Amino acid sequence: MCLVCNKTLHFCKCEDLEKRLDPAVDAGRFAYRYCKKCKKHYERCRCAHPAWGIKGADEEKILRPKRIIKLKNGSQN
Repeated sequence: MCLVCNKTLHFCKCEDLEKRLDPAVDAGRFAYRYCKKCKKHYERCRCAHPAWGIKGADEEKILRPKRIIKLKNGSQN
């Protein structure tokens, strides 16, 4: 919840949203998806071709595509 407008982050329109979220991200208490091009929260990004990232989390671990291994019996993991 945004403490300024009392809306969820999804609906928050406050101009300083990212600036207020960064201390929580730096403290390791919060992570959110953002656009690497415009540096805005994903709901506020208006880029034609956004490049998504995750602030406050290990992007390599989270955004890595899952490997699907086909077993000899034909089933998948």
